Amino acid sequence: MRWSGVSSLGLAVLLLAPCANAQAPHYQAKVKIPYALQSGSKVIEPGEYSVEYKSVSGDRIMTVQDSKGDVLLRTTAQYTDQVPKEDRSFARGFRLRITRVADQKSPGKQWVVFDWDYVIRGNFFRVSFRVPEAAKAS
Repeated sequence: MRWSGVSSLGLAVLLLAPCANAQAPHYQAKVKIPYALQSGSKVIEPGEYSVEYKSVSGDRIMTVQDSKGDVLLRTTAQYTDQVPKEDRSFARGFRLRITRVADQKSPGKQWVVFDWDYVIRGNFFRVSFRVPEAAKAS
């Protein structure tokens, strides 16, 4: 599965702290999220957050926490894939890329996509999480 229509790219990793092993990847990053996110009925405003990706019992889970450590969002992965060869510009560790893409089924609606790319034993993996962008107030 590939998303098209990337309208902008926000690569805002400020602090990386990989804690990975081959069985259960676990990555954390302090990032500046440039888009407002919708989590149920609550809106997460753009800003700096702690974001974590981990694998728990086969489920790939991402959480977004505020500076106090409160979990604001928890979601499971949309899909996993190999990192395309043209995107393998990192040799080890991981990176987090945040992009905004158009919803193919609902014109005007946007998704914020968190792509976690990482390398284990020379193999490049991508785990993607998709979160609705919060609607702009009129």
